Amino acid sequence: MNPVEQYESYVSTYCELIYLKVALKLGVYQAHVDAIERDSYDMIRANPLMSLMVESIQIDCVMTVSKLIERGRGDRTFQKFLAFVETNIKAISKVYPAINTALVNEQRALLQSVENQVSSILTQRDKYFAHADKQYFFEQNKIIEDFPDTYNELVQIIRVLQSIAGKHQQLMGDGHPICIAEFAYAFSDKTLNHIKAAEKEWHATYRQGEKW
Repeated sequence: MNPVEQYESYVSTYCELIYLKVALKLGVYQAHVDAIERDSYDMIRANPLMSLMVESIQIDCVMTVSKLIERGRGDRTFQKFLAFVETNIKAISKVYPAINTALVNEQRALLQSVENQVSSILTQRDKYFAHADKQYFFEQNKIIEDFPDTYNELVQIIRVLQSIAGKHQQLMGDGHPICIAEFAYAFSDKTLNHIKAAEKEWHATYRQGEKW
């Protein structure tokens, strides 16, 4: 691929990852967490695997986001993307004139604004989700105690990444993508309530006399 084609591929892949995958998963994740906090007994009784599902979604999101922001270690990070755009700005701007050095600098500043959140997510990835750090291997719940704000940190990072990738897609003339994480949340919440209601109905019909 020439630089312009590679640039276009970067943007389309990033938008798919952060708008149609990670953001939706975070919406589903938060719906499950809220349901458990709101009605833990009924939700876990209706779906005993719910806690495992929540943990799996969290791990997936942490690992995916980490691959996009892991500073100098990854080859397809947003940092490398901005460096690529800067290096090939002449070729890219011939096709997309609005792509310039000022935009790259502005977006680097956006990434810097969530540096604390990035450090937190990468620390969790390195010490628990991807590797067996002794501190967290023998105390599995300690990761939650030490990093209680993982969801909000992921959301803050994703919003910045969406802003960066979305701006490039917009300047390419394809329109700014729309985040539908709220729909994923609403649909998940509705589905969980249906499951709970159906399980209660089944229990009342086939387990009469047995306490729910």
